[in-house]
Amino acid sequence: MLHFIGVASLGAPIPSSVQMLGAARRLGGADFEEAKSWSSGDCVLAWRRLALRPETRSASIPVIIPESGAYLIGSGRIDERAELASALGAKRWDEGDTSLMAQSFARWGEAGTDRLMGNFGFAVWDGTARRLTLAKDYFGTTPLFYHLGDGFVLFGTNPAALLATGLCSREIDHATLGENLIGRSADPEASLYRDLRRVRRASTLTIDRSGCRERVYWQPKRTATLRLKSDADYVEATRDVLDRVLVGHLRSSAPLGVMLSGGFDSASIAATLAMLAPDRAIAGFTCVPAGGEPEHMRRMAREWAHVEALARQHPNIKAQAISDKDMVPCDDRYRDIFADTGLPIGSPALMCRRLALAEAARRSGVRTLFNGDGGNRTLTSEGPQLFAHLFRTGRWLELATEIRSAAAFSGKPLGKIIWRDVLRDIVPRGLLESWYRLRDMPVPEITEGSLLRQPFAADSGLIAKWRAAPNSPGRMRVLRTDEIEPVYLNVQPSHADGMTLAYNRMGLEVVAPLRDRRLVDFILSLPPTQFRRGGVPRFLARRVLADRLPAETLDERGYFDPFADLGLWAEKWWNEAGRKISGQRPAELAGQAIDLPQLRQWLATPLPEFLDREAGNARIVGSAVANALHVNHFLRWHERLND
Repeated sequence: MLHFIGVASLGAPIPSSVQMLGAARRLGGADFEEAKSWSSGDCVLAWRRLALRPETRSASIPVIIPESGAYLIGSGRIDERAELASALGAKRWDEGDTSLMAQSFARWGEAGTDRLMGNFGFAVWDGTARRLTLAKDYFGTTPLFYHLGDGFVLFGTNPAALLATGLCSREIDHATLGENLIGRSADPEASLYRDLRRVRRASTLTIDRSGCRERVYWQPKRTATLRLKSDADYVEATRDVLDRVLVGHLRSSAPLGVMLSGGFDSASIAATLAMLAPDRAIAGFTCVPAGGEPEHMRRMAREWAHVEALARQHPNIKAQAISDKDMVPCDDRYRDIFADTGLPIGSPALMCRRLALAEAARRSGVRTLFNGDGGNRTLTSEGPQLFAHLFRTGRWLELATEIRSAAAFSGKPLGKIIWRDVLRDIVPRGLLESWYRLRDMPVPEITEGSLLRQPFAADSGLIAKWRAAPNSPGRMRVLRTDEIEPVYLNVQPSHADGMTLAYNRMGLEVVAPLRDRRLVDFILSLPPTQFRRGGVPRFLARRVLADRLPAETLDERGYFDPFADLGLWAEKWWNEAGRKISGQRPAELAGQAIDLPQLRQWLATPLPEFLDREAGNARIVGSAVANALHVNHFLRWHERLND
C-alpha cells in the first residue's frame, strides 16, 4: 500500500522536493515508512509506503517505462498475473505489481488499464510530451485526486497532503458538503474541496497543456445471457469466479481479516478464503450487542451464533466478538483523522461499528480487511427480476406460481409482492408516473430525512445536480429491477474516500471483493431463473455456498438488523452532544448548511422519549443527527474553532 502526491509542470515552475516532502508527511499512518521524494526537474513525487506483499519491499519508486522514458508511481494488487504476463509476452509474471502496471501501460497505453485485474491506482508522467495520466480500478481502493493549476497539475491520494503543498485552496465545495449530510452522492468526480477533483472508478484521466480527457474503460451492464447446460454448471462457474476474485489476496504476507456478519456476504468471503488456504488463519471480527435484553438484542446474538457455526465448520476462521463501539459523531479523536486525511468520515453511524472492527483487526496484525459490500447486488441477489422475465417470455403459469411461492416464503401479503416486485417491472414507465401523480406521490426531495437546509441545497446546485443524476430518486423509482443493479454498482460516493483514508491511516487495506468487476460481469450475464426459484430468493447463493456456509445460515429467510443496538450507542453521546451544540457559536458554513435549530430541538429531547414518540426515529438518530453532528464537527475543525 502506497500513498503519494506529485506535481508536474505544464510550463510553470514547480515546488522543490523539500516542500513536497514536508506535505507528504500527512500520507499514510504510523506504520508507514518515512516519507521519500524523487524529482526529474519537471515533476516532483513524494510518498510513504507500507509493504503488504514480499516483492513490494524491493520495488522501485517510481518505475521507469523504458520505451517512453515516462515514470509510474502507484499502489495496488494485480491479479491473474500469469495471464497478463502471457499477453505481454513476458517470461516472468512474479514481478512487482507496479512493474506489471508499467509494462501494461508501455504496451497498450491507456487501454492497458482494461487488462489489469485487482486493485490499483497509479500516475504516469511523460516529461517529453508533458502529459500526466491518472488511472484507477473499479474498486476505487486507492483514492486519487488532482488539481489543474496555472501551468501545473497537482495530484495524489490524500487531500490533506495536497492542501499542505499550498498549491490549491482549502475552500469547501458546497454541493459535496451537502452530499455528506444526506449520505449519498451524485457526482463521481466532485470532492469536498473546490480545487480538487476525483478520478472516477474504472477510468483513466489524461492531462496536458490542452486540458483534461477522461476515458471510462468499464461500466457494469447486462450483456448477452450466459447459457450453460445445467444448474450444477452455473453453480460451479460461480464458485470458479468467486475463487479467482479472492485467491489473489492470498499473496499478502500479513494476516487477513474479514468484517464478519452472520449473513451470506461476508461469510462467503471468509469461508472461501478458509477453503483456499486451509493452513492459514483467517481472522473474523463481528459486532455483537453492547448490552440489554430487548428482542432486537436477541436477534443480534443469534447472528453471532451463525458466526460461531461458521468457525466450527472452518476451524481456521478465528472469530472475535466486538462489542465496544465508542467512536461517537463528534469525538475529539476525529480531529486527528481530519488533520491526516482532510475529510470527514461518511456515515458515522456505520463507521462507529466498522472502526471498532478495524481497530480490533489492527491490533491482531491484519493488513487486508474484507467486507461484504455490494453482495446483495451480485452474488446474493434476491432475483426480483425473475417476475418480469417470466411475464415477458409468456410463462404466465410459472409467474403465478412464483408470486404465490414468494408470498408464502416471505410471509408478506400477495398484493404487496405483486405491487413491489412484479408490477413495477412490468408496467410502462409513463403509466407508473401517471399512477404516482394520481396518488399524489411526489418525488421525495433529496434533503428529505436529513438535516441539510433546503435553501443551501438549492443555492449550492445540489438539487439541480441530483435531478440529472442516474441515481436520482425520481429516476430510481421508475427503473426496472434489472436496470437498478448496474446503477447502484456504479455509484461512487464521494464520502467513501474519507472511510478509505481512515482505514489506511490505521495500516489497513479494506476491500469489497463482491464488487469486483469479474464477479459483476459474470453475475449480470446470468439468467434470472438462477437467482430465484420456487419463491426462494438468493437461490444461486444458497447453492453456490452450500459447501461453505452452515445450514442455519443457508436457511436464513431474512436479513439481520445491521445496528440493533443503535439506541445504546446513541446514549453515549446524545446528552453531551446536546450540551455542546446549545453552547456553540456555529461555524459559518455549518450555520448555512445544517438545520441547527432542528438539531438542537431534537437533542434537547431525552433520547428514550424521542425514540418512543416518533416512529422510525431510530434511523434518524443513526443518519440525520449523527451525520449533522459529524459534519458540524468537521467544519469546526476546518474553520479552526475549538469546542
